[in-house]
Amino acid sequence: MHIKNINLRNILPIGIVFVFLVLTNCQKISEPVEVVAIEGPKTYERNLSNPDSTTLKYIFDENYVIIKGNVTFAFSDVTNFKYLAHIQDIQGDLTINHCDQLSNFSGLDSLVNIEGDFNVRSNPLLNSFHGLEQLQFIRKKFQITSNNGLHEISGLYSLKEIKQSLYIQFQDQINDLNGFRNLEVIEGDLVLFSNQKIKSFSGLNHLKKIGGTIILSGDNQFQDFSGLESLQSIHNGLRISNYQHLLSLNGLNGVRYIYGNLEITNNPRLKEIAGLQLLDSLDGVLFIKGNDSLAHFNSLSIIKKIKADVVIEDNPMLSKLSGLNSLDFVAGRLKIAENKNLQDIDELAHLQFAAEGISINNNRNLKNITGLSSAITIRQKLYIAQNDSLKSLDGLGNITFIDGIVSIKNNHALYDFCAIKNLISQNGVSGDISISGNLYNPSLDDIVNNSCSLYEK
Repeated sequence: MHIKNINLRNILPIGIVFVFLVLTNCQKISEPVEVVAIEGPKTYERNLSNPDSTTLKYIFDENYVIIKGNVTFAFSDVTNFKYLAHIQDIQGDLTINHCDQLSNFSGLDSLVNIEGDFNVRSNPLLNSFHGLEQLQFIRKKFQITSNNGLHEISGLYSLKEIKQSLYIQFQDQINDLNGFRNLEVIEGDLVLFSNQKIKSFSGLNHLKKIGGTIILSGDNQFQDFSGLESLQSIHNGLRISNYQHLLSLNGLNGVRYIYGNLEITNNPRLKEIAGLQLLDSLDGVLFIKGNDSLAHFNSLSIIKKIKADVVIEDNPMLSKLSGLNSLDFVAGRLKIAENKNLQDIDELAHLQFAAEGISINNNRNLKNITGLSSAITIRQKLYIAQNDSLKSLDGLGNITFIDGIVSIKNNHALYDFCAIKNLISQNGVSGDISISGNLYNPSLDDIVNNSCSLYEK
């Protein structure tokens, strides 16, 4: 093949033209492009405190979507909120107090979020929350107080989360809580105070978490916790105290975690603690006291560890501790006192450790303590006193060490101390040992030298 010589001078102009075209195009691409700014939602930067119609109309006409401050209508003649129809977000508090002509929240149909508190108080003609159907979030407290014309919680069907507490107080005409049927989280407390017609939690069926606790007080009509079946966790303890009509804890069947104390005290008609059967641990105190009708509490039967005290006291109808079948660890003290119908503590058969001692006193029909047969280590104190039917310490035979004192006093039928012979003979008690006021009161030498019982065994 024959290749002809190529004259570069003929090609060069073509290359120059190509480079020129490329550079020309690059120059065009690099020319500045005009950028059009996209405006955000219009924000009204001030508080609104009893605004006049001129101000409200201005907010409407200018199409404001966000109010940055607080919105307050107090002792106002407002009848609706039509000029706030575009508002989606109130970044402060929304307060509606003593508005005598207001019947609902018509006009707030676009409102989705309240960053502050939502306070609704003493509005005599308010009969519903209609107008708030889009409201999903309240970032602080929600307080509903003394609105005498309010017969139902309607119009809040989109509300999903309250970041602090929900208070419903002195609402004597409300029968149920159905308006909260999509509420999933209350990060603070659920407080129901003196609402004379509310008989159940029906309407809170989707509530999964309470970040605080449940507080019921005043003249409420609750007989149980029906309506809270979706509730899984309570994060600041649960105190059930002085509920005059409460019969059981049914409705708390889904609760797995209580962070803090579980206190069940002075509920005169409470017959059983049923409804907490999924609760497997407790971070605080278990305190069951002063429940005149309480016969058993089976539903606590899977709890293994309690990270503070266990106090079962002054429950006159309680004959069994059947709710403590699985308990093996108490980080505080175990106190069983003044349960006059209690006959044994067999359900404590798995208990091995009580960090701050065991106190069993003034249970006048307690016949034995063999339920403590798995106990190995007790710290601070073993106190057994004024149990009039107790005859023997059988059940204490496996305790190898008590890092504290032993006091066994005023058990008027107690004559047999042989169960603690090994504990005494091996110097397993670090503190003082006091034995007095019993049917038989052996010395430590008596116990060690086989004179541990008044009667021959």
